[in-house]
Amino acid sequence: MILHQTFDRSSYWGASGNPSAKGWAVAIKTCFDTYVDLASSDDRRAIMTPIKRDVWLGEHSIGVAPDVVLIDPVGYVGRLVLWDTPATSQEEAELLAGPIVIALEEELGEGRTAGVEVWHLRSGQRFYVTADVALRRVDEARAVLDRYVS
Repeated sequence: MILHQTFDRSSYWGASGNPSAKGWAVAIKTCFDTYVDLASSDDRRAIMTPIKRDVWLGEHSIGVAPDVVLIDPVGYVGRLVLWDTPATSQEEAELLAGPIVIALEEELGEGRTAGVEVWHLRSGQRFYVTADVALRRVDEARAVLDRYVS
């Protein structure tokens, strides 16, 4: 795979690089491989226009850019990919999904979003959040954002 070869040949990321960089390279390659494995069985088409926008939650905005937006028989499905070390949970996925649903509805039309997939690449976990559940949790997401920026 080209990604692996590029990292392996790099003087920074490869065998002659410092231990920290080599560790990051291994993590990136592993996460990328997990993404490929998870996505390989998904035959849904994706919309070709990236969705990137700011969503207002109260007095603060949050940048939203789902990895991909899929065309599902029941509506659009956004995918959020997490590369973080700590694993996430269904509850956290529901909080993260709210702003994505808002962005998709603003961009693609109200009521046309089915939900959001949240993939945690380090653990290989996948979570699905329906649009209704995500929107019901937006006030909680707003409260978390308020606490975080205060």
